[in-house]
Amino acid sequence: MVSLIALRSTSRTGERGRGLAIAGTVVSLVFVAIGVTAGFMVGWQLQV
Repeated sequence: MVSLIALRSTSRTGERGRGLAIAGTVVSLVFVAIGVTAGFMVGWQLQV
């Protein structure tokens, strides 16, 4: 969430740090995907 705010801010103001904001967004999305996948796997295991 914070990385998306930083990305928007760097685009609007021209500040440095756009690459770091993009990297933070990508890492956050990867962790969300891992969490969702793990949640489905645990839920599936509880069903079986």
